[in-house]
Amino acid sequence: MMMRLVQGPDQGGRVLGMLRRGLIRLLASVPPTRVAGAAGTGFFLFDGDSIAAGQGATPGHGLAERVVALLGWTGRVHNSARSGRQMAECLALYGRNVAPYAAGVLGPKLLFIHAGDNDIRAGASGAAVFAAYARYVARARDQGWAVIASTKLARPTFPLAQRAELAFFNRHLLENTAGADEVIDFAAIPSFARIANRTNPDVFVADRVHPSDGGYAILARATAPVAARLLQARFPGHPA
Repeated sequence: MMMRLVQGPDQGGRVLGMLRRGLIRLLASVPPTRVAGAAGTGFFLFDGDSIAAGQGATPGHGLAERVVALLGWTGRVHNSARSGRQMAECLALYGRNVAPYAAGVLGPKLLFIHAGDNDIRAGASGAAVFAAYARYVARARDQGWAVIASTKLARPTFPLAQRAELAFFNRHLLENTAGADEVIDFAAIPSFARIANRTNPDVFVADRVHPSDGGYAILARATAPVAARLLQARFPGHPA
């Protein structure tokens, strides 16, 4: 039997907020997910927030899974991302979530990082988020990771001031003064730049924040060729 909950407008908003916070806490308690393992000598690590973690996708159709499939990656893969994680947290947890995986890797080490809007939602400035990101990239490069970063998708529900901070962060990310090997502009991909697509199930799930399976497929098609180009530039002749 299915129960139907009838709410007034204010009550509904409070309940949805409680449910969302509860879901974020639940997802944050789940250990990082190992995506796949194979015989290759490289390592592909994904880190960041819920989009890097693949929230909204059905099993096996998140960003990490789709990127490694398109790339034909045969090395090891690990996903350290968690829903709700801030860029500042990614930096603070670097020693646990990134550094250990660099040891003993004989082949290419690729690191994809996607985070930042959760910091801004919590009140951080775009400048502070970018500073944390720049320190994260510096640590990764010192360990020999080839770093792929991506801009954050627009958050139409943010107040105007927070949207401005997010735009500041994205702009500085694209200027790449932090020195990532590659920066992908997810926010400029037409399917994600069109606000009307927030209600399109081929791109977003019902929360209008996280991509659907189709949305992750679009992001993966933007990411895999960049990873392939980086492999050829940094590790010529090494198979994926």
